[in-house]
Amino acid sequence: MHRLVLVSFVMLAACQQVSEPLVTTPAAPGFTNAPGRTEWLLQRWRDEHGRLPTAADLAAARAQFRAVDANADLLEDPNVQRTSWVSRGADNVGGRARPIVIHPTRPWRIWCGAASGGVWRSDTYGSNWQPLADAMGNLAIASLVLSPADPNVLYAGTGEIFSGDAVAGAGIWKSLDGGDTWSLLTATAAFGSVTRLAISPANASIVLAATTTGLHRSTNGGTTWSTVIASVNAWQVLFSPNHGDRCIAAMTDGTAASVRYSFDSGATWTTTTYARTNGRCELAYAKATSNRLFAAAQEAGGELWRSNDGGLTWTQMAAAGLTGAGEQIDYNNCIWVDPTDSNKLVVGWVSMYRSTDGGATFSVIAPGGGYVIDEDPPHSDFHSIVADPGYNGTTNKLVYVSNDGGIYRTSDILSVSSTAGWSRRRDTLRTTQFYGVAGHGNGKLAGGTQDNGTFAVTRTDPRARRLTGGDGGPCVIDPVEPDRVWTQTQFRNVWRHDGVVETHIGNGLEQADGTCTSFIAPLELDPNDRRRLYSGGCTLWRTVDSTAASVTWVAVKPSTGAAISAIAIAPSNSDIVWVGDGNGAVYRTANATAATPTWVTIDDGANVGTLPNRFVSDIAIHHTNPQQVWVVFGGFAANNVQRTTDNGANWTSRQGSGATALPNAPVLTIAQHPHLADTFYVGTEVGVFDTHDGGAAWSTTNEGPADVRCADLKFIPGTSTLLLGSYGRGLWTADLTAPGTRDIGAGCAGSNGTPVLAATAPRLGLNSTLTLTGRVANQPVWLLQGSSRFTWLGNLLPFEMTPLGAAGCRLRVAPELIRDWSVSGSGTLQLSLPIGSSPALLGQQFWLQAAVADPGRNAFGHVFSNGIEMTIGS
Repeated sequence: MHRLVLVSFVMLAACQQVSEPLVTTPAAPGFTNAPGRTEWLLQRWRDEHGRLPTAADLAAARAQFRAVDANADLLEDPNVQRTSWVSRGADNVGGRARPIVIHPTRPWRIWCGAASGGVWRSDTYGSNWQPLADAMGNLAIASLVLSPADPNVLYAGTGEIFSGDAVAGAGIWKSLDGGDTWSLLTATAAFGSVTRLAISPANASIVLAATTTGLHRSTNGGTTWSTVIASVNAWQVLFSPNHGDRCIAAMTDGTAASVRYSFDSGATWTTTTYARTNGRCELAYAKATSNRLFAAAQEAGGELWRSNDGGLTWTQMAAAGLTGAGEQIDYNNCIWVDPTDSNKLVVGWVSMYRSTDGGATFSVIAPGGGYVIDEDPPHSDFHSIVADPGYNGTTNKLVYVSNDGGIYRTSDILSVSSTAGWSRRRDTLRTTQFYGVAGHGNGKLAGGTQDNGTFAVTRTDPRARRLTGGDGGPCVIDPVEPDRVWTQTQFRNVWRHDGVVETHIGNGLEQADGTCTSFIAPLELDPNDRRRLYSGGCTLWRTVDSTAASVTWVAVKPSTGAAISAIAIAPSNSDIVWVGDGNGAVYRTANATAATPTWVTIDDGANVGTLPNRFVSDIAIHHTNPQQVWVVFGGFAANNVQRTTDNGANWTSRQGSGATALPNAPVLTIAQHPHLADTFYVGTEVGVFDTHDGGAAWSTTNEGPADVRCADLKFIPGTSTLLLGSYGRGLWTADLTAPGTRDIGAGCAGSNGTPVLAATAPRLGLNSTLTLTGRVANQPVWLLQGSSRFTWLGNLLPFEMTPLGAAGCRLRVAPELIRDWSVSGSGTLQLSLPIGSSPALLGQQFWLQAAVADPGRNAFGHVFSNGIEMTIGS
């Protein structure tokens, strides 16, 4: 009877009782300088003693990550949740890809390995891709191989050694289901980086692994291994396509390069006559001519060698037109021989070359160099060349190549040219490697990338639009005119893109400090004045006319001999600027806008100060309290997050402890939540972590970006959206709207006092606990939910209930949903209210109120609790 009275009042003939969640998920609507990059990366990895990490250090950091991740699953209120992350692309810009393998009987199925983005698979000849094995534990895929006995069996070797920004390896992983799931071959965990894998065509149980710890061999499919050549860095190993027991390998002992052969499936090895100093060498068998091999060598700027006796002896070829000048062959080197005609071969360095006369002469078929998004000439820097399994040199001449821009294909490798015949096969291969990112409230997202320039996408369109070229670094979007973006390429070349035109505005800035600058140097825009832009070499440079046609730079901090690695400007005061150096030194000024600012040494990176003497990765000045500053450091070491609350006089480590501690790994970036004073986010070598209590405890979840290097984090100005630039898995956002509850007016007194409704903050994918006190014993209670607190059925809210016999009571919520909460009993009531998990719910609001049957209190027979405004957050 009570419920009929209530329903007749609300006049909701269509209103229904619900047992589903009260909040439901809506319908789904340039060019690279490899040595400079190497040194910059090594700086971020070294500890204060100059020690580089071992495989054990990396394994320990990942184990710490897994412990924090497991602990986060137990928390009631994680911040960056598993449902928070959304991939933003780019769909048409691939990152560095290395190995390619193709299913032998289903040529539409292709696997590729990204240098720091994991294993990907296409079932559409490469027209689109999906990631596999996010939880592998290492996404640096340097080698892939299919079992000749079963194409569902794959081996993946981790760790890249040919790049200065390489991600270290963690052994070999094996899949038995085409790459859907993977398991570590535990005996390989200490192999270091696995540069190449090979399986015997005669016996699929025999696997060879070329690694940084030597050449290893398994005779039981990877369960156990023996080292067949020790104390070498092995670059490559492969079996002969014609003789199942013959194989060849290239390696260096640190003094000289060598090529070695085996005639017993890799059990024993003999050194060949190939003798060069120490340059990288890539090998290829000529299937059409028994015992013929070719070698593309780094020596003397680029050479081609040939063997006609299975690799025992070698002869250098003339190779006219195969020029190695500027080809960085230690980084990009691959060679392929037509399996039907041994006179036809292709060599990939920065450019790609083809010979039709057995290596005597070559012509360019892909020029490398410049790169334009959505055009088909391949990106530069080639890493592998693989033919379709049905290649026959006549009706099927299909070949795939990998490079720093992803995957490309030609339907005719024998006629393709530098101007025609290539097609991109990298759409949705979201493996871009970001160095720096920026966002705008209008949905524009920009980022600087490894060898793919700086480009922009939007939250609604993941296809990239080029801004500037080269190795993109940090970038900044104009907060007022978002078509304007400032970018910085390698070695501090500053550019401005005005929506159509890209303009170099460095005006000699890149030469001003000589060679004293980082490969990727910091660039920061004053959040209080968009005309004021800073760039860091060894000197700190400033311009106050960054939007002008001609930009002038002035030095505002003299050189200390170390390159500046981080710049921070106080959001609340443009005069407060902090900088950090690559040697651990930290400085601050309180008059940064002056012609000659005065600088205070917080730590000199040597003898003054208590901070770690390691690479300063990033600095964050508290939004409202500039006395509180956070500095984060590189190095596989402890205490990489430091905080001061007194302007640098004293420092404390904010790493956390136990299962809530950050891993001992480089912390690369830090960002503060725009509305939560003690909530910070850090990007590390092994993932993203967050703290809600000023660094006392940290939690994480990487289900989204996965186990990837997180290079840059920024909150998009004016929003609660965190933007991540990952190094290998593209751009990601997480909407981190803070959840909240707010009373919207008091209830009215009943026979047992005034009913009071309370709720815990509603978070995506979790339950909000509702509590009601002041109910009347053994009387029904209903929970009212609405999407408005202002109007209902044309009536203004709150609605005065006095005319209906409930004096002093007000309906505060549009009762669009009514739930039976209780029909009997007494005391405090509790209810778990499920919240949907869709990111589209972030920031949405709904309102709740309880109606309590109280027949002895008034003529209407009901009293009402306070109303609650619920804001869904994460």
